[in-house]
Parts: sequence; C-alpha cells; structure tokens
Amino acid sequence: MKELKSAILESNLTKLNLLLSQNKVVELNENEIKELINLSKDKGIVKIEITLLLKYKTELNSYSEKDIENLIITLIQELSEDIYCSGWNDGIEKELWNWGNGISEPKEIFVKRVVESDAKLAVDFGNEIGLWAEWNDKQNEPKAINLEKWIKKVTE
Repeated sequence: MKELKSAILESNLTKLNLLLSQNKVVELNENEIKELINLSKDKGIVKIEITLLLKYKTELNSYSEKDIENLIITLIQELSEDIYCSGWNDGIEKELWNWGNGISEPKEIFVKRVVESDAKLAVDFGNEIGLWAEWNDKQNEPKAINLEKWIKKVTE
C-alpha cells in the first residue's frame, strides 16, 4: 500500500502499473482501494485515477453518471495537453481512438509525446463505461457521447 501511495504521489504511472500487476495488490480491502482513488483525485492526474478504476472496477459504482462523463472528457483533455500542449486539439478524440485501437500510429513528430499505453488507457476506459468524448461545436466544449454512436461516426 505504501508503494502504491508513493507511485500516486510521484505521478509515476509506469510504477503504478507495475505495482498493480503484482498479485499482492489484489489483496487490498475496500477502504484501501477508496483511499488510493481519493489520493489520486487529490493529486489531480486523471490517468492515475482511471488506471485505478480499471483495476478496481467495482469502484465505478460510486461515481455518478456525470462524474464518469467528466472523467472521459478530462482524460482526453489531459492527453491532448500532453501531446499538443492544447486543452482539446482538433480531432484528438479520433486520433486517440485510432491509436488506442491500433488503427493508426501517431505521426513521427509526436512519437515522443504520445505514449501508446495512454491512448489504450482511454480506449479501455471508454469501452468499460460505454462512452467516448468529442468536441461539440455548438456549445464550444467537449461532451460525452455514447460509445455506439461514436463507433458509428468513425466507421461511416
């Protein structure tokens, strides 16, 4: 537990994933899991919170529908910022979808900024919650979209 907290506080997603893959982590009780998720929320790095939620999926039940929608939107914004230094780069939702599903690879200029596992994390989370996010031109902000509608849009 101490090592997991340390990885979260250091914002070290690689270390966190390594620790989560170890069998002893499965033995965490419900209160310890909640404590880790709360710590990740306090740290404010959505990739870490979502990594924990994908490991401990039952904790998703404690989130409201709006909270879950905000998580997928915030994750894509966070990844857009990491890659493009832009809160929501035009087309980032489709790029992440394609990269995370192995449909395409990032342009060479972005290879050092795009971590394939981050795009995969977004896709895995989207699949788990049945949502994706896209830019809404009318409202001039991102919005959550049902995954079936999203897949239909990108395959047309």
